[in-house]
Amino acid sequence: MLTQQLVEWKENRIDTTIDEDLYMIYQMLAGRAKNVKTEGEVNMLSDLDWRRAFGFFLWHCSTNENDLIDAIDLYEEAFTSGQCSYPVPIKLQQRIPEGIKDIFPSTDIFDILFMILKLYRNSHEPLNKLLIPETAGTESVDHRLPFLVFILLRSLGYTTENQSEQILITAFSSELENNGLWEEAIAVSLMLDDPSDREQFTRKILKRNVKVQYTDFQFLTETCHIDEKWIFEVKALEARRWQDWRECFDFLVIADLPNAAHKIMMDHIIADALVAGESEYLEDKLSQLRKFEERIENWDLQGLVFLDYFTAVSIIEQIKQSQTQNIDEMTRLDELAPQLADLVTRIGGLSASRPIDCLARAELARGALHLWKLRKFILQSWKWESFEKKNEIEEIEELESLVQAARMPGDYASKVIKKGLQRMLMGEELESF
Repeated sequence: MLTQQLVEWKENRIDTTIDEDLYMIYQMLAGRAKNVKTEGEVNMLSDLDWRRAFGFFLWHCSTNENDLIDAIDLYEEAFTSGQCSYPVPIKLQQRIPEGIKDIFPSTDIFDILFMILKLYRNSHEPLNKLLIPETAGTESVDHRLPFLVFILLRSLGYTTENQSEQILITAFSSELENNGLWEEAIAVSLMLDDPSDREQFTRKILKRNVKVQYTDFQFLTETCHIDEKWIFEVKALEARRWQDWRECFDFLVIADLPNAAHKIMMDHIIADALVAGESEYLEDKLSQLRKFEERIENWDLQGLVFLDYFTAVSIIEQIKQSQTQNIDEMTRLDELAPQLADLVTRIGGLSASRPIDCLARAELARGALHLWKLRKFILQSWKWESFEKKNEIEEIEELESLVQAARMPGDYASKVIKKGLQRMLMGEELESF
């Protein structure tokens, strides 16, 4: 009826006498976006942004149960034919100069609201253009709204190509990290589908942010279910960067990286600690590694040598200080001979690339030879049968062989052999070296 009224006004040229605003009200109620008057064409949508233009089709051009879908189709047809504004985001709309009528710049970037409307019309509508910041009218580095929309749509069963999802997740995670929210960035990165990418991306964030002093990782372990070992591995790397070798060792053990921990112990800790007399510390740390011995490279030739030495010291000192030495202890002491001889040989095989390493090896060898003599002295005091069969020459040869196997420096070797000769010839009791 209203459309017919507009036609009659034009045919009778009455439209020229009707107030323009009143005429546009009739045109709007008639659902005609464009209408030809006697004096020209009237475009109802020329001054409207895309939301109002779409509203016109929704409110005045659709009357059936599919009014929303029809409105989307009508509006899309209108802006593609140049009748109204494209569905550009607000910030892009604001860049269009004012006062320009009936000129509607085209764009490939549509407002996120219109993209969601299209998704309502067709659930198979591609989402890749919806998941970029520009659709929300924000800066290209602000992924907050696209990410939240992505989470909402995914919860409703909508999917898109994997690459677009991964780009959005990594971009938003990086954005959070750049703003100091690195723990939240990890929570987002855990949404990556590929387990390898997920672990790699998470480890990189940890590496950039976890410090040695970092202790409050409850959110990561309990909420995000991050493996605690990853955190301690990063802390070990940080401690290594500051050459805090003991902290580095402890963190590597907790991170279940015993081979790396053993290497740190042998390269940076053990020589200094041994020369400083920190035997208890070394025995404790090496004992922690022993349960991983099958996973440690060169354990038998390095860490175990020191641990066997500390074990031998403990056994012999325990027997020496025993108030009631018995035949079982003497038997145990006698059977220790091949183990001590082997220990001395293995000490000789230790690396001595630095002066401190050479000194530590010499001290360890001297200590092992002292254990050899202390053992022999205790057995001799018991008049143990095996020593009745040896003469002084055999003992000197045995001692020289051990000193040679230990690869002791010349002054150390001479001192050990000299003291051994003196005791054998003068029958003195063994003293501590």
